[in-house]
Amino acid sequence: MIPVIPKKGISTMKAALLAAAALALPLSAAAQEHEMCFMSAITKMLPVPEGLIGADACAAACQDDADCVAWTYDPHSFEPDTMAGTCRLMPDVYQTTESDGTFCGRIER
Repeated sequence: MIPVIPKKGISTMKAALLAAAALALPLSAAAQEHEMCFMSAITKMLPVPEGLIGADACAAACQDDADCVAWTYDPHSFEPDTMAGTCRLMPDVYQTTESDGTFCGRIER
């Protein structure tokens, strides 16, 4: 029997296997140390230095800013310590919610 090859894209089974493999990738050790949650601020976000990569860099930027009391980092890949993501620095916290993909933390001042 001759196998049938899809004309465009990949098969549903192959796509499912690739998705499962991507989800099974472990997060880096540094990223695993941070809590998985999302925080929102009451007031506007603080300025974020450009080029931050990883939750550790986001946490360090918050630590360095005297007005920052909390941060969240939303990675844009499965390797949060190698590719840029979205870092948010907050002067206050309105709400904290659980998250499967966003890291967060508070700075004790």
